[in-house]
Formats: sequence, structure tokens, C-alpha cells
Amino acid sequence: MTKVFEGDVLHIIPADNRIIVAYAEEREATQMTVAFKMIPFDNTESTNVAKNIYQLSKFGANYRSFCIQVQNYFTCKNIILKSEKMLVLEQDGTVELLDTDASFLWAGKLLYKNSSPSSIAIFESKLWATFPEHNVLVRYNINTMREELRIGGGVSSPFANPCDIFVKDNFAYISNPGSLQILKVDLNTYSLEVFEEFTAPVKQYLEIENHRFAVMDDGVYKLD
Repeated sequence: MTKVFEGDVLHIIPADNRIIVAYAEEREATQMTVAFKMIPFDNTESTNVAKNIYQLSKFGANYRSFCIQVQNYFTCKNIILKSEKMLVLEQDGTVELLDTDASFLWAGKLLYKNSSPSSIAIFESKLWATFPEHNVLVRYNINTMREELRIGGGVSSPFANPCDIFVKDNFAYISNPGSLQILKVDLNTYSLEVFEEFTAPVKQYLEIENHRFAVMDDGVYKLD
């Protein structure tokens, strides 16, 4: 495990042959200054990038229109669907479906026991969401946004503050800070196992072109 960026990391997103790190450059009681770094996979020197590079990597070529439509381009979570439409999760649990030109198609709330999800992912036309407050992973029908399946929840839940979900193939990788683990869930059989264990909480896990990254409180690590 090699640290590739040190700082107060908020999250990372993929770009071409690199990742973009969003981090808090300064924090004060009521506000935060956010900056962005681009880190190549070959471990060459990272470079500062402007917010429009971050926006382009997050929303695609029509990023200006999408940034206008969403409540907050930085804090929202988004998924570009196969149709090239955009599914957006806002911090208050609002889910928005936007057309390719960023016009609104649909909006509603995605809540579990009145709590908003922290992260979302798509697998085979199903929407999965993590709810840290209730230690649960929930599957929704993408067309109706109705709950279909729950994994975890309750006193015996395997999840402990699950804050992020990353899906690859038929597996979901859940960042589980409360247990200092990444949990691996088979989205076909719903079986669960410990994928990685750490000595500090992992806030986000990401795989890009066989490169694996974990976000922790003190920075970004590339996993061997």
C-alpha cells in the first residue's frame, strides 16, 4: 500500500489514466476551500487542476449544463447511465434523472427510515444505496424507486457506517469505516465477505484499469 496523495481528501473520481482528488485545502468553522489534484497511474508527479477539469471528468462533455441543473456539483453523487442520461443523488436524498441535455425528466426522494443515502451504484438496472445511519445496503427498482431488497440493518448487521459503494462485475465493494474493512457483496447471491482489512477507516474504494485506490483520513493510497 503506497500513499499517492497526503491531505484532507473528500473523494476521488476516475479520469483518463489517472484519478482526480478533491480535497479540503483549508477548513474553517463554517466554510471550506476545495482544491483538485490530478494523479497519473504511473506515479509521476501530481498536478493541480481547475474545477472545470473535475466537472468534465464527473459529468462529461456537457458538464456546464449539468452543473447548472444540480443543487451542488461537488457534493452530489452521479451515475452516467447506458442511455447517457444522468442519475444524480443530492445530499438531502433527492434523486434526479436528467436527459442528455441536462433537462429534468424526473425527481423524487430516496430515503430509508427518513435518512439519505451516502452513495449509490447501478448493477443490471437496479439501484443500490448505502445508508450509514442504519448500517444497511438497499436495492431499489430503477424505474419506480421502490425498495426491493435490504442487506444488513439491525443489531446484527455486518455493516458499520457503510459510507461508499463501488460496483465492478457482479460485486459491490462497501467501504465500512466502523469495522476498518472493505466488504465484498455478491450482487447475484447476496453473499458477503471481508475483502480487505485496514488499520484505519476507509472512506472510499475505487478500481480503475486494474489500479486500486483507497481514501483514508490522511490521504489516498494505491493498493498493491
